[in-house]
Amino acid sequence: MEGKKSSLACCCLLMFLLLSAQQQQVAGLSKFCRCYRNCYTDCRKSTGRYPCNANCFQDCINGMLPPAPAEVVVPADCRDICLMGFCGSMEIAGDGEAS
Repeated sequence: MEGKKSSLACCCLLMFLLLSAQQQQVAGLSKFCRCYRNCYTDCRKSTGRYPCNANCFQDCINGMLPPAPAEVVVPADCRDICLMGFCGSMEIAGDGEAS
């Protein structure tokens, strides 16, 4: 009986630790997504989606405040990276592209 109680306690502790680690990851992603969405929204007012996608991703990874938008020349071979979306902010190709 004592063995069952200790194994149950170990299982409960393990589940608690796993769930708390997942919550920390989600909180970190939420912070990144808030940064990315704010940056991307501001950037898209004057810049194309591909430069905004790359610049905002890099800025939020580095934890920097987003710089003022600037026109950036993006090489044609970045298509796979440029088509990636982060935090639901990337538009589908052809949807309201400003540049």
